[in-house]
Formats: sequence, C-alpha cells, structure tokens
Amino acid sequence: MTFTHRGRCSLALLAGLGLILASGCTSSLDLAGCREAFATLPIDSHVSRQKVPANLQPRIDPQGKATLLMMVQDCARARLDGFLPIEPMRMVHLWIEIVGPAEVGLALEGTEASLPTQYYFALPHQIDDGLAHAALGGAGISVKAVKQIELGALSDGTRRGEVIEGDDGAKYRWSETVQVWPKAIVLTGRRRFYSRYGTLFPRSSEGVVVCNSKFLGGGRIDLEADASSTLGELARASSLSGESNQVEMSCRARMRVRFFEHATADPFAQDSALPEPSPR
Repeated sequence: MTFTHRGRCSLALLAGLGLILASGCTSSLDLAGCREAFATLPIDSHVSRQKVPANLQPRIDPQGKATLLMMVQDCARARLDGFLPIEPMRMVHLWIEIVGPAEVGLALEGTEASLPTQYYFALPHQIDDGLAHAALGGAGISVKAVKQIELGALSDGTRRGEVIEGDDGAKYRWSETVQVWPKAIVLTGRRRFYSRYGTLFPRSSEGVVVCNSKFLGGGRIDLEADASSTLGELARASSLSGESNQVEMSCRARMRVRFFEHATADPFAQDSALPEPSPR
C-alpha cells in the first residue's frame, strides 16, 4: 500500500493529536511585580467534599473544618508561554486544600527558606481582563471571567477589596486588618493544584507554582459574600473570617491540561506529578 504526501501529513497530524490527547498540553505563566492578599478560611467539610473529586481527600483541621485558600493577585506583569505579555494581570484563586505527599523543595535564590509543598483542588481562576481570559482559556486552562477585581492599598492598618462576578451584580468583598512587621520574611512557596471542568468536553488540569514571596505583615480578614457568588456557595453563609497576609511576590507556574477527565488517578504521585518550572 502506498500513501500520498497528503495522506502522510494526515497521519502525522493524527499522531500528533493523539500524543497531545494522551500526554496533555503544557503551558507556563510568569508573574512579576505582584501585590497579594493571601487568606486561609475555614469552610464546612461537607461543602469541600462535594467540590473535591472522590480520589482526593480534603485536609480537615482539628475543629473539623476544611481550608479554603483565597489568593487575590494584582500583578504588574505576566507572560504566558514565554511570549504573550499581559499587563496588568489580576486574578483570584479559590482553592480547597487537600492531602498530598510530604515534600520540601529547594529554596529559591534570595529567599530565607522553603515552605513545605501544599496541595489544592482549584476552582476556576477568576480573571477580569478579556485578553488574559481568552489567552488562558485558549490554552485549555479553567478560567472564569468576572467583571472587576479590586485589591485596595493598605491604609491605617486596613486593606479592602471586592470581586464583582457578573452582570447580575453577584459579588464578595472583604476587609483585612493588617499588622505590618518590622522586617519582611522572604520565603519560597510551592503549591500544586488540580482541577476538573467541562461537561461536553471534560478536561482535567494539573499545575505547580513556585513563588518568591515577601511576607510583609499578617492579620485577620472578614468577608461578606452574596449567596449566588462563588464564595457564597462555598461559605453557605453570608460571611467568613480567617487569617491573612500581605505579600509581594513573583511566581513561575506550569500547567498541564489533559483531555480525558479521569486521565490521572493521582495527579501528585511521583510517577505522574508535573515537573516544576525551572528557576529564572
């Protein structure tokens, strides 16, 4: 049997598509010049169990609560896959902490130490910029467009913020009481996250982010959320309170999208975990 040139190209295209479907499509994201509100919030363990896939285990604290991580980032510069600039870049991450293997990676140059790696099930990344939403969504990453993300400046020990999610005005807002420390603490942070999304075209994604994080101060955060907002659904109440930190950071992230919902039974196992991005 002989093949035409067009036939060979079609076979090559199919082979390439098959490889992508089998191994996933990987993207990178660099963030620099970021202000961040970093908050940990206790939520009902039953809510976390409803959101987290059955093969992953939410981490439960001694009080029987799961932990929701809320990171609000306002970054001066971002670059997708090393070439697409997005300036500025505002994102909110709402991640439920899950149990993962014990690991402490190497400290980045210029940091004092490396924190233990933490693991999360990630809800869609919330983004208020059309270009950023299209770029990350085009790469297959789970994102949600919101109308506005606002992270205010620290004033008299208080910092406020707000996320307006949609045209219906659903929103959540917060107030932080921040004690600025005499000396910043500069640490390497590593977080691995996993998500599943899509109905007609189910996908899963794994990510690892490594950050140079300058912790400037800490305090408490109080949030109010509309019931129809993402945070309101997680809280099952109109308010949440927890611990927060004021942070300045730069990060490198690597994300891999798989086009089969159940492609990875354990995304954090040593033989399948996504390699972390190399230092700059």
